[in-house]
Amino acid sequence: MHINNIADLVFFQNGMLEPWFHGKSLGDADQVLAYFAAIAISKLGEPPIDGKTATNPEGLTAAFGKWASAVAARLNAGGLSCKVFSLAAELAAAAAEKGIAFENGMEDRLYAYSRAVAHFPTVVKEFKWRNGWFYSLSEKAIAEGNPDPCPLHTAWPKELKVV
Repeated sequence: MHINNIADLVFFQNGMLEPWFHGKSLGDADQVLAYFAAIAISKLGEPPIDGKTATNPEGLTAAFGKWASAVAARLNAGGLSCKVFSLAAELAAAAAEKGIAFENGMEDRLYAYSRAVAHFPTVVKEFKWRNGWFYSLSEKAIAEGNPDPCPLHTAWPKELKVV
């Protein structure tokens, strides 16, 4: 197998691989913390066992990085749950530009809110005043030769042709 771009790799794991990633210069690697049992525990031909518990009925599997949403969609299509923890963390980190620090559990609160308003249609025509500031931070960082502080937030509007 030939890999054209190492940034397109997604690592599935069920443990802490952060030191290994940094040792291989893969500190920003896309990751999936997998809480499901497939072939190893399930019987051949049976569906995989999802990582849903009484305290986490939404499931425990989580994805992070550029391909997190695509991975979650594929897992969901196979009957498995998967949370995406990438964009909210990026935006919180970028908010530090204004000296804003979020309390612990910010991602959980944002996801709870998004589930509460899931019926509300979101529109990208409001991009400039809802997300434009974050996008301008990315443009500024890139222009100065620095890494993009919100790479997902920069890529997704481009895919939607909003910017």
